[in-house]
Amino acid sequence: MTNFGGGMGRLLVWGFAALGILAALAVIFLAFEFASFDAGRNDPEPINNAGDGPALIVSGVRPITGTPYSEIAIGADGQRTGGSGSSGPGYGEPILRNIVLIDRRDGRSRRLVDGNDRIVRERFYLPAVTDYRAPRNGEAYSPDIDRDPLSEDTDPAPAAYYVIRLRHQQNDAEDVLFGVLESGEQRFVLRDIAGVEAIWMQSENVIALIVRKNNMLRYVGVDMTDLRMVADRPIALN
Repeated sequence: MTNFGGGMGRLLVWGFAALGILAALAVIFLAFEFASFDAGRNDPEPINNAGDGPALIVSGVRPITGTPYSEIAIGADGQRTGGSGSSGPGYGEPILRNIVLIDRRDGRSRRLVDGNDRIVRERFYLPAVTDYRAPRNGEAYSPDIDRDPLSEDTDPAPAAYYVIRLRHQQNDAEDVLFGVLESGEQRFVLRDIAGVEAIWMQSENVIALIVRKNNMLRYVGVDMTDLRMVADRPIALN
């Protein structure tokens, strides 16, 4: 009888322990579902898409420093950057498909990228200031220019140019669009590159980049007065 009672006691202890574990898992599951539902409720409503492709959302609207323009970042509805393997509503930032500039003086707007079938990886707004270095490590997603890099005391230098990195849907190749804010002139000066490592103003009119292409690291210079490449040379690594 003593052994039987001891066995029953152990079974009861194990049973209550199992119930406790199941209850804890249920609480975790419900908390996860509630968080996902709550995050999904805050997702922006999709806007009408005039053409083919995913429905679009407004990811954000921000003024571009020193100019009468604001940037409208356009994302794809339901498509977000992964965060530690996570997916679903509320995770990561919306994957951007286009950038729209709107003139705050009269409401006129223009879309910078023709079509929404590519992914906007980065965009830069650069002043006509020699040696200005575009911020990286996520800061490049901000259209704001913090200040004139040559002086702590002056107002921020107004943005004059923009550069947009666009990734192809079918592979990781990138095209790079260069444009002039005021005139609206723009051109794809770089195509089918592997990536951009650095970008800065070599002079008031020339944007310099370090890019990866054909398994090589290259220095590239783009003259913004006529949107053409004026330098393209390999960087010696050994």
